[in-house]
Amino acid sequence: MPPIQKISTESVRKIVAGQVVIDLAGAVKELLENALDSGATTVKINLHNQGMDCVEVVDNGAGVGVEDRPLLCEKHATSKLDKFESLYEDGEGEVKSFGFRGEALFSLAQLSDEVVFETKTKGEAIGQRLVFGRDGKLKPSLTTKVARPNGTTAQVKNLFAALPVRRVDLQRRIKSQRVKLFRMLQAYAITCVGVRLTVCDVKVVKGKKGKPDSTKSETKLSTGMSTKISQTMSSVLGAKFVAGMAEFSMSLDETIMVLRGGLSGMSGFGIRGLVAKPPTGEGASSGARDLQFFSVNGRPVDIPNFTRAIGDAWRNFDHLGKKPAVALDVKLPNSMFDVNLSPDKREVFMADEARFCDVLKERLVKFWQGSDGSFVSNEVQDMSKAGRVPEAAAKRTQQKLPGRTEEK
Repeated sequence: MPPIQKISTESVRKIVAGQVVIDLAGAVKELLENALDSGATTVKINLHNQGMDCVEVVDNGAGVGVEDRPLLCEKHATSKLDKFESLYEDGEGEVKSFGFRGEALFSLAQLSDEVVFETKTKGEAIGQRLVFGRDGKLKPSLTTKVARPNGTTAQVKNLFAALPVRRVDLQRRIKSQRVKLFRMLQAYAITCVGVRLTVCDVKVVKGKKGKPDSTKSETKLSTGMSTKISQTMSSVLGAKFVAGMAEFSMSLDETIMVLRGGLSGMSGFGIRGLVAKPPTGEGASSGARDLQFFSVNGRPVDIPNFTRAIGDAWRNFDHLGKKPAVALDVKLPNSMFDVNLSPDKREVFMADEARFCDVLKERLVKFWQGSDGSFVSNEVQDMSKAGRVPEAAAKRTQQKLPGRTEEK
C-alpha cells in the first residue's frame, strides 16, 4: 500500500466543489439565492444553449461593494455569517439569508471555465466587470468599467468544464436536468412573493447571407411582483389550478410554547399557504393536484414526513392513494430547525418534527371536513368530468392575475 500523503490543494478544491454543485439545478439555485439575498425584487435567469454554454442571473439588488468584489469567489468568504452560532440564534442576531457557507461561488469557479460578474451599487456612477478564474482569484487585468443599472449580473460559463465526466453527463441528460431545474424554479417562484422572476432560454441564430449571428430569447417562466402566494402560484401553474386550492393557516405558537417551555416574547409561528380543496362525491385527484411545495422560513425544502402526514389526512377524503397539492411555508424559530445537512440545503431537520406532523394532520382533517367553514367543495374538479366549469369557477379561471403569462 502506498504511504499516506496529503492531497494537493488543487485536487481537494475540485473534489469539494463537485460535492457542493452536482447538477444544473444546483448551479442556478446558488446564483438565484445570491440575487434574492441582495434584496432584489426583479430577477432574470438566462439559460444560454439550455444552460450548457452559460448560466446568467441578472438582478436589481444592492450590488456588491467595491471592497468586497475581490473576495466574491474566495472559499468560505461571505457577508451573511460571522460565526457558526448565528445559524441557530433567534431574534435580532438570526441568519435570514439563503446562503451562509461562502462556498457556492468558489465551487462554481472551480467547476467552470470562468465566472464573470457585472455589478454596481447605488453610490457608484458606473459599474464594474470582473472575471474570476478556476482558482477563485480575480483576474485584475480583465477588470473593466461597464455602464449598467444598480444590481448584479453573474455568469457561469461552460459549467462542469473542469470535470469531463460530469460535463458529458450534463450534455447527455440535459432534458432530465432541466426538468429538475424547472421544478426547483417553480418552488422559488411560488414561495418568493414580492419578487418578479423570469426564466428565458437564449439560443444563437445563425446569420444568413453573411450577416452576423444573433440571439433569440424565449420566456419559459414568468411571475409578477405579487404579494400573495395564490398570485405567484397562478402565474406558475395557472388560474384553474389555483381555483382548486384553498387558503390554509394554523398557529404553532401554543405547540412551540409547550415544547420549549415558553416563547421568550416571540410569536407568529405557524404553517400557512394553500392546500387542495377536498374531492366530492366520486371525484378523484387529477395529476396536477399532486404537486407539493414546502418551505421553512421562506426557504424551499423537502419535508418527507409532512408529505406523509398530509397524505394520511387526505386519505380520509380520497381513497385512491393520490396526494393533494399543497404550497406551505413553515415559520419556526431558528433554534428549532437545521438546514446545514446537505450541500443544496434541501434537507431540513426539525426539532420535535413528529409533534408538528401530528398537529398538522389533525388540523387538516378538520379543515377538509369543513368544520370551520373555510372552504367550498372542489367544484372545478367535479364539474370538469362533465366537460363544463361552473360559472363562479369560470370567472376565477378567466380572471387575469398580476404576472400571468398567456400561452400562445
